[in-house]
Amino acid sequence: MKKAEFTFDDFLSMQRQMKMFGSIDQILGMLPGMNLKKEDRDLISHEGEKQLKRIEVFIQSMTPEERSNPQLLNSSRKKRIAAGSGIPLHDINIYIKQFDQMRSMMKGMNQMKGMFGKMGGFGMQKMMQNMMKFK
Repeated sequence: MKKAEFTFDDFLSMQRQMKMFGSIDQILGMLPGMNLKKEDRDLISHEGEKQLKRIEVFIQSMTPEERSNPQLLNSSRKKRIAAGSGIPLHDINIYIKQFDQMRSMMKGMNQMKGMFGKMGGFGMQKMMQNMMKFK
């Protein structure tokens, strides 16, 4: 991410980076504790890949301005994106809601990063020692 705001372009970039790790099936196989049956892993992988492709089509149906400024997405723009992507408007609204949740999470992570950066090495060490007291 180039700036403090998380955009649809950032999301596409993250999705492309994930693809570099391999398919969802391969990623699930790398996760410890994911003792799924082969059929279950195949189903999750297939559905996940299908969903990621739909989201990619949805984002690519936006103008560059909409991708970088998600707050521009009013109802007429959403209808145009739905028509252009072949995805129902209801699903478009779900994707936008999920994106907003992810955006809030990323914003929180940036704030945490800033807070820890201000503490410096010693402050972080002290905080970790305090946390160990509560074990």
